[in-house]
Amino acid sequence: MADVTASGKVGRNDPCPCGSGIKYKSCCEGKSGIASNIVWVVLAVVMLIGVTIFIRSLVSSEAPGVQRIWSEEHGHYHTVP
Repeated sequence: MADVTASGKVGRNDPCPCGSGIKYKSCCEGKSGIASNIVWVVLAVVMLIGVTIFIRSLVSSEAPGVQRIWSEEHGHYHTVP
C-alpha cells in the first residue's frame, strides 16, 4: 500500500493508495469529487422536479371531478364537468 503522511492523508505526489503505482494526483484524487458533484446535481434535479409537481398540484385551476377532453376540431382541450 501507499505511504500516508503523519496526518493520515495522502499527499498529491504520494503513490495512490489504490495500488496502481501512479501518483495520487493522476489517479484517484479527482474521482471522489466528480462522483460527489454528480450525486448533488442529480439530487438537486430530483428535488426541483418534486417541488415543481407539488406547486403545480396546489395551483391547479381545475375543480375536483372536472375532466379534460381533446377536441380534434379545435385543436385544444375542453373542460367537461
